[in-house]
Amino acid sequence: MPIQNKLRENLATSDIVRILIETDNVQLQRLPWHEWDLLEIYRHAEIGISPPRYEKIKQSVKSTGKIKVLAIFGDSTGINIEEDKRQLLNNLSNNADIKFLVSPQLIDINDQLWEEGYDILFFAGHSETTSDRGKIYINSEESLTISEFKFALKKAIESGLKIAIFNSCDGLGLAKDLIDLHIPQIIVMRERIPDKVAQEFLKYFLKEFYQNQSFYLAVRRARERLQGLENKYPCASWLPIIYQNPACKPPEWQN
Repeated sequence: MPIQNKLRENLATSDIVRILIETDNVQLQRLPWHEWDLLEIYRHAEIGISPPRYEKIKQSVKSTGKIKVLAIFGDSTGINIEEDKRQLLNNLSNNADIKFLVSPQLIDINDQLWEEGYDILFFAGHSETTSDRGKIYINSEESLTISEFKFALKKAIESGLKIAIFNSCDGLGLAKDLIDLHIPQIIVMRERIPDKVAQEFLKYFLKEFYQNQSFYLAVRRARERLQGLENKYPCASWLPIIYQNPACKPPEWQN
């Protein structure tokens, strides 16, 4: 209650607000913070997780050109990654340069991150967290932890990478390792996510963000729209979560 009272003293209910929970405790990160009744009062607020220790990385500034997206589609056993691909194309193709890697090898990902300056990194496929360590399945035979391509990721961040979206299951372990690299913004899924929910979240988020909605509000609106699936997929709107490097300002599509 003291926190809410202080916020009400300093914020208007119409303000666009970022509320950051600064913790490296995984159990606290798993909590459904968006159920806090504060968000009922502040309809333009969204909650993100941030680490207790962070730093700002100097990034290259691009003066012209389209937004560059690296879209990695990993192991698709039992899921429909073509729908994610279609959503990317439908929402972004006229205003972004999208590079697709389908069931790639490590060397393919490594080379793209080293040689090209991407603004957004997107992954769809299978992933999991074991003992707080996340890994992604990039094809039917090969999986990767973040540490196995961290040098390429560091180079990508220095070259301007601003957003990483992992539209895959059980992403808290991935977020833990990614935030250590000081990526400005990350979106992951807290738990296992049904294929349909992942696809709909991507569609809603891209539509909001592309229409110049703020990053946080785009995530909130996309997340809340998932409630329409909760008759079949309970708690679907609890899954997406932002991880934020507080030293960086969230980007807007036009900049």
